Amino acid sequence: MGLYLIKVTACLAIFFVFYKVMLENESMHTFKRFYLLTALIVAAVIPTILFTEYIYISPEPIVDIAVSEFTIKEMPLPTQKNDLITPSLWVIYGIGVLVFGYKFCNNLFKLSTRIKRNPKIKYDRSIHVLLEERLSPHTFFNFIFLNKQKFEAHEIPEAVLLHEQTHAAQKHSIDVLFIELIQVLLWFNPLVYLFKGAIKLNHEFLADQAVLKKGTQLPNYQQILLAFSSNATETQLANAINYSSIKKRFTIMKKTTSKKAVWLRSLLALPIFVFALYGFSEKKILKMEKPSQENSELSSPSDLNKVSTNHLQDEIESYKKKYNAYVVLTKEKPHYIHKPESEKRKMDDIFSNLVTMYYNLSNTNRAKVTAATPPIKPYTTLIKNGQKEYKKTSELTAEDKKLLPPPPPPPLPISESNSTELAKAKQLFLENANRYGNAVSAYTKQGTGTLEELNARYKKTMNLYEKYIALVKKEETNPILPPLPPAPPKSPLDHVMEMAKKNANFYYEGKAISSDKAIDLIKNNNKLNIDTRNTGSKNPTVKISKNPIVIKN
Repeated sequence: MGLYLIKVTACLAIFFVFYKVMLENESMHTFKRFYLLTALIVAAVIPTILFTEYIYISPEPIVDIAVSEFTIKEMPLPTQKNDLITPSLWVIYGIGVLVFGYKFCNNLFKLSTRIKRNPKIKYDRSIHVLLEERLSPHTFFNFIFLNKQKFEAHEIPEAVLLHEQTHAAQKHSIDVLFIELIQVLLWFNPLVYLFKGAIKLNHEFLADQAVLKKGTQLPNYQQILLAFSSNATETQLANAINYSSIKKRFTIMKKTTSKKAVWLRSLLALPIFVFALYGFSEKKILKMEKPSQENSELSSPSDLNKVSTNHLQDEIESYKKKYNAYVVLTKEKPHYIHKPESEKRKMDDIFSNLVTMYYNLSNTNRAKVTAATPPIKPYTTLIKNGQKEYKKTSELTAEDKKLLPPPPPPPLPISESNSTELAKAKQLFLENANRYGNAVSAYTKQGTGTLEELNARYKKTMNLYEKYIALVKKEETNPILPPLPPAPPKSPLDHVMEMAKKNANFYYEGKAISSDKAIDLIKNNNKLNIDTRNTGSKNPTVKISKNPIVIKN
């Protein structure tokens, strides 16, 4: 945050110096108005812009060593003194914001009160608010505040009214509100006050220019301004005639800038913005493994998240390529714990992808590669009294270790069984393991949740793991046998005899016969066609025929 404010201040200083030297004394007031507003916005945006340059390096030999074994020079961790200073500065800043925010709201309230409590007269596109107080004419949006006694006595010159109507018509109050809000947030920055003064003064230049274009004589108008500004009281959120700026305004009234000079000075502003962009934006150099002709998977950092186990490639080589790219990222300074949150999330995603790839490898292939270690290594995260701290794992005390969440659950062993029960147990374990991983991430990164909740989730997850292991052992000990083949169909004679026991009604060629006759027929000719109906009733019907039996619907 401190570096950001320094860069914003530097940009504001460059833009303001250019304005004072090249623009302020020129009669190009509309351009100056937008230059000042744009400069404020650009100065706030430039330090947040990040340019990334990719440098490709030749691939290093793959060595199966843990990431934690690399010698990494870390930035020093914040000391306790810095921890005390930072909250104090935030408290001071917060008090300033509250004070200036109160003044801003109070001024708005005063203006709204004057509008509500005093008589108003609509005039063209503006509204005249007649005040009892002896204040100089001033404008807030389309409300022009005038002294009631002078207005009714026609003592306010037409040029002054035209001046204030210009403020209203050109919406100068929007600029004033904008710079006042910036002042609330950056109350400690002196350049904000310089910009505020320049913006208000340029509003007066614009209003003076409009009055003179309407035909008002310059000497007469200057005398009117002197008369009305000598006893003027400035109003914070309104555009009012200001005596302190009269001399400067008189000089600018006489100045004429040619169109060629306007274009030239306007174009000169572009190199100033480019210089500020180049000098105060963020720059980052990423060293990437140079892609080979055979495989160019890592052509850009975004490709780190796209490397997958392609069935057409060697899964080990795919893993090693991503692992090497990950190692390059972990070796870049600053260390993970000092990187911005966006960079941390990127490294976490790559690590998570690597872990998934690693556990998708067979046991044989796992032995040929190195498992990735978390990017936070050799540090670990501790949550003490709701505050996040980083500490080297080798320096953890016994009390520190009590604050660590349980380790991640072990991966499930590969089973050749495809039973429904085992699949459900696996799915249940994976769902709970993912919830536990998300809870650990929220605890260590956002400080949400408690260690007791993590322990309870871990215990539940490990219980599901044990159940899965027990099912695997059970199914390997008692393998599931294939289903028995279906029983052979009954012979026609057995079927007729069974139907005879059920007191079936037998028919041969449409004529009723006894069960004994039916059995004799089948014994003598087992190729006869049989049609049995109502087998579930008390007296089934069995029709026997030499011809094929046609079943009618």
